[in-house]
Amino acid sequence: MRRAELSSRDPVRAVTAASDHGPRERTAAGRILLTRTWSIVPAVAVVAAAAPMLITAVAISLARPVNVTDGDLAVDEIFLIRATHFAHLVGNYSRFGWDHPGPAWFYSVAPLYAALGGHSWSFEVAQLGLQAVTAALIVAVVWRWAGGLPALVTAVLLLWLCTRWAR
Repeated sequence: MRRAELSSRDPVRAVTAASDHGPRERTAAGRILLTRTWSIVPAVAVVAAAAPMLITAVAISLARPVNVTDGDLAVDEIFLIRATHFAHLVGNYSRFGWDHPGPAWFYSVAPLYAALGGHSWSFEVAQLGLQAVTAALIVAVVWRWAGGLPALVTAVLLLWLCTRWAR
């Protein structure tokens, strides 16, 4: 269609001829919007990327093991407890006498940790939940940015990485 035909039909949104990617729409600002049919493959990729962490988190939640933390994990849990009271202002500690920048990690894990009762196992579940959300967001951003096939490849790479970490 020509520009004159687009403006004469509908000034807000005019639908042009279909292309390989589906019908194209133009907004009033002249931007082209691609309306694609929804595919199940990228959605499966998003869920698959988060599945190992979610399955492990559910298994730990159901088992409710008695964990006694020590070392770095114990210090992290103390800082997490402080974060549930909004009292933690620095990041993770270092053995060399300084703190890592920012407490964002503690504050992102704190709500689920507190909701599960503040047990040592809930620290693991909250961390797995954060990792699952992160993996799903990585795949979703790749899906949105590059399409379904790159999202599927990204999910497979993340699942491979999970198997490497599990060893």
